[in-house]
Formats: sequence, structure tokens, C-alpha cells
Amino acid sequence: MEQWQEPEKFIPERFDFESKYYLTPGGKKRDPGSYMPFLTGKRSCFGKTFAEIAPRVVCGMVLDAFDLKLEDPKYETIVPFYSVSLLTPPSVNFVVSNR
Repeated sequence: MEQWQEPEKFIPERFDFESKYYLTPGGKKRDPGSYMPFLTGKRSCFGKTFAEIAPRVVCGMVLDAFDLKLEDPKYETIVPFYSVSLLTPPSVNFVVSNR
């Protein structure tokens, strides 16, 4: 609670850089981790864990139930990488079939 001035009050101005409430009661800069409403603590979002696990489970179920093949074999030798570009990446299509 030492990070907030009047912590029990609703004061939206505490997130405004020019407000007197932006700093701690001691006048110092607030710890960046002091406000993480959905990440940890008693107010943690109870759907957060589900949202992290659900895509993994669904991907596993899809890969278990279907065979995926690249439509164009030329993409089988390309190694994927990340880049920032204004160019549109090529469309890579898959053929999906039941196992």
C-alpha cells in the first residue's frame, strides 16, 4: 500500500503523469509492477489460466484427430522465421484429412 496515495479511493487521475496522485506518498516514482490487475494477487483473473491452456489443448486435439499436409511441397524445405516487414507473407495452405 506504500505505492499509492489514498489507496482505498477511486482516483483515475493516479495514472495521469501530471497528477499529484501519480507518485507514491513519499513523492517517488511508483514501482511498475504495483498495478497488474489481472496477473497476480487476490484479484487475479480466474480465466487467465484457462485462456493460456485452452489453445494448447485444442491444438493437441486437432493434431491428434487430423493429418495436416502442406498443399504446395515447396514450403516443406523453408525454415520459418520472424521478421518485421511491409511485404505481405505468402499464403501457406494445408490439406486437412481425417486420420
